Amino acid sequence: MTAFAAAIGMAAALTIAAAPTASAAGGINARSLGVTAVTLTTNPTSQSMARDFAQIKASGIPSVRLPIQWPDIERTQGNFDWTIPDQLVQGAYYSGLKILGVATYTPSWAAIPAGRSYIHPAPNDPAQYANFVKQAAQRYKGIVDNWEIWNEPNIQGSFAPKPDVARYTQMLKLSYQAVKSVNPVATVISAGAAPTLDSGVEISPGTFMKGIYANGGKGFFDAVGLHPYSTPDNLSTASYPWSSKTHIQNVQASMNQNGDGGKLFWTTEYGAPTAPGQQYGVTEAQQASLLADGVKYLRSLPNCGPIFIFDFRDTNTGSTNVEQNFGLLRTNYSPKPAMTTMRNMINQQ
Repeated sequence: MTAFAAAIGMAAALTIAAAPTASAAGGINARSLGVTAVTLTTNPTSQSMARDFAQIKASGIPSVRLPIQWPDIERTQGNFDWTIPDQLVQGAYYSGLKILGVATYTPSWAAIPAGRSYIHPAPNDPAQYANFVKQAAQRYKGIVDNWEIWNEPNIQGSFAPKPDVARYTQMLKLSYQAVKSVNPVATVISAGAAPTLDSGVEISPGTFMKGIYANGGKGFFDAVGLHPYSTPDNLSTASYPWSSKTHIQNVQASMNQNGDGGKLFWTTEYGAPTAPGQQYGVTEAQQASLLADGVKYLRSLPNCGPIFIFDFRDTNTGSTNVEQNFGLLRTNYSPKPAMTTMRNMINQQ
């Protein structure tokens, strides 16, 4: 039985590939660049998934952020199907990529009642979510040693009907304990917060961080997640109240005030869409420049952790939907200028 099959207990269900070319388990270097890869979960074929993983590895990128989504796994209460995350984890592991697992989202049966008409509702019971996290951490123990607890819980789109920092903090606390109970060496990261301002249905990253501390979250995360999008402006110079640079400063101030100033920021998403003429869209040349500026600025911070570029490959190059144009590669796998830029920065300090 291979190491992967032993770790997840599914040798008979998986097509086992050759052993990974490098150690894919363990922590992620604090100065490294990784990627997200939406094409791995957006109508993939086995061929496209294999090609995406191979291209990520060939580019020199050492790590990938993978969604481990509760609705995909436990569609009905008590009935588990790990097929989708197993394919993702196996593909990354046997490509020699280190993995950041994002345990996220809620099946409808477990959702808060007021959020069930939304795509991504908050969980009704934080303990049920933490139980799912524990099962995922146990299943992938020794393979996935880095866990991000949810995705962008500070906005309605990811925590409907509206963000609730007290509820999220309880999820974080229980999930931290759950992961550590089965994998004490794992790194647990608070969810990457989206750049936004305080409103009725959104909470700024700085205010959200304050709320985590106010609700007893200190000691229940090893690092802090951020999504410091800045497009179409440079992250290093945009200092207005709603800019990600300001959000980073506000989060850092809250961490300092609570004795956590030395903990690392994990930038679990950062990117710019090549959709000129659309809101937040930029040219391919501008994308390369923006990413270079952002990575350089983030690495200038004393507590910079790993940076994950959103995204590896476009889901639909040329679409007027900016979300489909964040890739370092075009849909047809041809590289944009940003791919060369990022490859040159992978090992820079």
